[in-house]
Amino acid sequence: MMEILSNGPLNIIVDRGRIGFLASGVSRSGAIDSLSYELGNAMLGNSREAASIEINNFPFKVRMSEACCVAITGALSTSRIGQKQHAPWSRLKVNAGETLVIEAPQEGRCVYLAIEGGIEVQRVLNSCATDLKAAFGGHEGKALAKGDSLRSSPRNSAASAAPSSLFDPALQTYWRALSEAGTTVRVLPSAEWQEFSDESKERFFNTHYTVGRSSNRQGYRLSGAVLKRTVNRELLSHGIVPGTVQIPTSGEPIIQLVDANTCGGYPKLVNVIEADLWKLGQLMPGRTLRFELTDIDAALSAGAQRHSLFETTATQWR
Repeated sequence: MMEILSNGPLNIIVDRGRIGFLASGVSRSGAIDSLSYELGNAMLGNSREAASIEINNFPFKVRMSEACCVAITGALSTSRIGQKQHAPWSRLKVNAGETLVIEAPQEGRCVYLAIEGGIEVQRVLNSCATDLKAAFGGHEGKALAKGDSLRSSPRNSAASAAPSSLFDPALQTYWRALSEAGTTVRVLPSAEWQEFSDESKERFFNTHYTVGRSSNRQGYRLSGAVLKRTVNRELLSHGIVPGTVQIPTSGEPIIQLVDANTCGGYPKLVNVIEADLWKLGQLMPGRTLRFELTDIDAALSAGAQRHSLFETTATQWR
C-alpha cells in the first residue's frame, strides 16, 4: 500500500492505453512517453502492461506502508528517500514507512514511477489508464490527490534487488533524441498529403517548429512555417489517431497526442510513426522539433526494434 502526499492535476495512473476503441469514440489515453513507461516496468520485471504513475507536477511525494522496489524513468529528475538523493533512471528499494520524493526535472516534461508488480486498479475497456476527459479508468477516473491510497499487484522476484541506475548507451540514445538542437520525428504521408503543394511540403520538412504554450496531453500546437493547401474544400469530421499532424486554417501544424479526440475536420498532412511518438511526450513548451519523411518499411522496422528493446532491457535487469 502507498499513500500519495502531494496534489497534482496531471499526476495520473497510466498504462499502454486503450487499444482498439477509437472507432467507438474512446481516446487511447495511457503514457505520453511510452518508452519511459515500458522501460520502467522492464527494470522491475513487470509485464509490459503494468500500471504506473505518470508525474507532471512536482515535487511528487508518496509514502510506502510496506517495503517495495520502484523504478523512476522519463525526464531527468533526481529523487530522494529521506536525505539520500538518487540519480535519474534508478531502481530503488523503499522500506516500509519511508517517503519517496521526486523533484522537478532538470530536462524533460514528465517522470514515470513504476512499482514492482504494477499498481492494482480496475481495468476499464481492457486498460488501467486514466481518461481525464471522460472521468474513468485509473484511480476513480481522476488525477491523484493528497491522501489517495494505492495498492500494488502481486510481486515478482525482483523485490530484493539492490538500488541501481541505468546509465548505459540506451539511456544516452534516449536523451540524444531529445537534444537541445531539436528533436526529429519520422512521419508517413496522411490522407490529404496530395492537397498540399510541393513548396509547402518542402517548407514543412525544413522548418524547426516550436512547441506552443497551450500544448498538453491532448495535442501540441506548433509555431513556425505556415502551410497552404492547393484546394479549397471543407472536410467532414474524420478519424484521427495519436501522431496525426493536422493543418488548421492558420496553417501552423497541430500534432494529436494520447488524449486526443477520435475525429476532427482539419486536413491531415502526415502521421508520426508509432515508434517515435514517445519523443513528443518529453517536449516542454518552447522546445523545437522537425519532421523527417520515411516509408512504411522503415516504420515497421523501427517498431520491431522498439518492441525488442523491452525484452532486452528486462533480460539485462534480471
